[in-house]
Amino acid sequence: MNLPGYPVFRRTVLQLTGIDLDCYKGTQMERRLQTIMRRAGVSDLAAYARLLQTAPARVKEFQDFLTINVSEWLRNPDKFEELKQVILPELLKRNPVLRIWSAGCANGAEPYS
Repeated sequence: MNLPGYPVFRRTVLQLTGIDLDCYKGTQMERRLQTIMRRAGVSDLAAYARLLQTAPARVKEFQDFLTINVSEWLRNPDKFEELKQVILPELLKRNPVLRIWSAGCANGAEPYS
């Protein structure tokens, strides 16, 4: 990450949203931040952090821009095919009983798939 002030910005985002930016690839995050800062009319992370701290609507905008807001039945068909053809047969060889946990999601379509 080559944006000056990123460590402070990262902590601000974590405090405001609960999102840990360390979970994102640096180059991807840098591109996204440059895009959303340009849209917001600010030129650096310190100014954008101040904007987020004073404008709740901007925090929502940031969260929506950063996170995936799509939920649909069989959203990634190639992944389901790999699960069906490769992963599940291998797991079932080891143990005929599977226990599956699914993390939270938008409307539940993906885990139900």
